[in-house]
Amino acid sequence: MTDNNNNKFEENQTIRIQHEFKKYITTKQSLMMATVDNDGLPDVSYAPFIMDEDFNVYVFVSDIVKRTQNLLANGRVSLLFVEDEAKAKHIFARKRVTMQANATTVTADDSQIPDLQKLFEDKFGEFVNLEIISKSDFHLIRMKPYEGGLTKGFGLAFKLTGDKLANVEHLKEGHKVKKQEEQQDGAA
Repeated sequence: MTDNNNNKFEENQTIRIQHEFKKYITTKQSLMMATVDNDGLPDVSYAPFIMDEDFNVYVFVSDIVKRTQNLLANGRVSLLFVEDEAKAKHIFARKRVTMQANATTVTADDSQIPDLQKLFEDKFGEFVNLEIISKSDFHLIRMKPYEGGLTKGFGLAFKLTGDKLANVEHLKEGHKVKKQEEQQDGAA
């Protein structure tokens, strides 16, 4: 292929992968969320979520639980959206999306509240009422991703980075086989 054709192929692949990344997430109602406290102790939990057009993910969570305390304390979070085991073609190659993100609190006076309320209602009905943000122990948390991953199966892993996860890289290197002497003594 010529350079022009290569560029067009890569551009089309980037658009397809971004679309598949977002489409896969929007088929889910909840996510797995890993956080750490200020001492580095991990916590993992789940939460229902919504996502906006810029890939920002929102959860409405109580500060009674550890994950919320961690998000409020340091904003570090890793997200996982994973294929149901029963639907997976192979247990070692479950389709999944991951995100590394920075979390911030959305306040009751944020101009996005009406739009976010609509997203919650469209997805979950009228169960979530964002009007209680300033009146309760619940927080609306925005998680802005700075890196993402899409794994579609064996040899089909992609890394997404940059603003709105606009840069896509096919992780083609694959797994390495250790040399015989490394396998025997465990040295790298």
